[in-house]
Amino acid sequence: MHAPLRKKNKWLPKIHQWVQEHGGGNMIPFSIEWEQKLWNLRDDPDGQKAFLDTEPKSISALPKMIVQGYKELVCVCVGPVNWSDCALSISWP
Repeated sequence: MHAPLRKKNKWLPKIHQWVQEHGGGNMIPFSIEWEQKLWNLRDDPDGQKAFLDTEPKSISALPKMIVQGYKELVCVCVGPVNWSDCALSISWP
């Protein structure tokens, strides 16, 4: 199992400390290699299930990264609810 999936890595505490010392913010550990393998199986539900079964308690970090990115950028939808028609307004905190 990849270290970011276990949330255990010798570098994570040091990286977290550096982030906190340089402005703070959230840190979302993830494995690009693991996410890419999962993404490559996006059209194969059985393959996705088999892949996820090999890594117990593993979920993609992408949804969390997207939501957190919107929160950090203070993005809001200023249009209709249909996301394809939605214009984004970005205000910096």
